[in-house]
Amino acid sequence: ELNSASEGQLSALKEEMEIDHQKRMEEAANASNDLIRQERDNFHMALDEKDKESTANNASMAATLDEARIAVSNLENDLEKERAEIKVLMSDIEVLSASAQEGESESKKKIRRNS
Repeated sequence: ELNSASEGQLSALKEEMEIDHQKRMEEAANASNDLIRQERDNFHMALDEKDKESTANNASMAATLDEARIAVSNLENDLEKERAEIKVLMSDIEVLSASAQEGESESKKKIRRNS
């Protein structure tokens, strides 16, 4: 009887140890899964943050590009105005030059008449 009781206790102890071991394995697996989930969530949050930064940088670069296009357009307009002013000045120079040559001719005629 004593031997049979010891075997029963031993069997119960073994079963209890197996149940305890199984619980610990499940707790370890759950803890591991929780850590994996947390790392995955952290990774996705970091990706989202990088995506937001990238979107903001793209918007900033697009705005800078638009500003540069406007500046180039303004410079092109200024250049066209300068070219128009140069044409007017060149025309004025031609008129003044013709007028000066005409005046010189008139002066020579007067000198010849007076001579």
